[in-house]
Amino acid sequence: MGMTVDAVDQNVDDKELDEIENDELEPKKSPFKLSDDQLRTEYQFYQRSIHSPENSNSIHTEIYKIFKFELPKMEAHRLAGLGPIAKFKEGLRLIRSSQKTNDLKIDNRFSRTKLIFHWKRQARTIAYLLIHSFEFRYLELDEKMKKFRICWKSVYRLERILATVEIFGRSCITEKFFVLSNEIGIRINDLDVEGIEGSSRATRNFQKYAKRLLKDVAEPLIELKLSMEEQSFLMLNFLLFLEDIPDEDSIETQEEFLEILTDDLHEYYMEHGITNYSLRILKITKIVWAMKRIHEDDMCGEFAK
Repeated sequence: MGMTVDAVDQNVDDKELDEIENDELEPKKSPFKLSDDQLRTEYQFYQRSIHSPENSNSIHTEIYKIFKFELPKMEAHRLAGLGPIAKFKEGLRLIRSSQKTNDLKIDNRFSRTKLIFHWKRQARTIAYLLIHSFEFRYLELDEKMKKFRICWKSVYRLERILATVEIFGRSCITEKFFVLSNEIGIRINDLDVEGIEGSSRATRNFQKYAKRLLKDVAEPLIELKLSMEEQSFLMLNFLLFLEDIPDEDSIETQEEFLEILTDDLHEYYMEHGITNYSLRILKITKIVWAMKRIHEDDMCGEFAK
């Protein structure tokens, strides 16, 4: 679930990525530019495929193709001319378009098979979401794959905690709810994973992680009641500052992208008549850094102690 899957990740994650056969994935070069009708058809196919059941032997081959061919194309009619926040908002809107709320199923028991299916589906979903990030699209293909390996679980969890707060409000804190997908939620304290070696330990590790996520991220989110545009700004900022040890060039690029993002958010606030927003941005930024600390602690095994 991008969650109690540390044991699963070791068996599936890097192994599948290393087995990608690049030769089979080379795009056919074409001198022709897609027409508007072709772009619309491609975009409609993308909208359908993002929610289809995972059917690839290697989810990482599928992710590689998403990044290789940069689907959806930014020339597609709904994305053309949008600013970076609006583009990412479109990605959020699409991956949440089938999100259940009142009829969300609470399911606390996971088998290994069910867990791997969930993991693959969410990994693909996050790949589609990341393609809506202007900063992520700027990266070379190998850099995209490297960054995806490092960040996808944290991006997934951040997006899901945003959805959790929208659906459950303060009860996600008091009842320890977490929305895993568009169909399923869990009570963190009741989570039970079967058929995986060390599942009890992995479950405890995730529970520690999730409770920290609720405390440091969900709690301030409840107060802010972020719009979709502000959620997009938050997530794009988080993606921007995931470099372990940024060099001088990457710092300069980060600053340029951050300036573009901040200007875009300013335009959004002006369009909605919000002029006194500096404190709000400060609170959003604090959430970004709280999530970054959680990500770093997770990467260094803090929740496995």
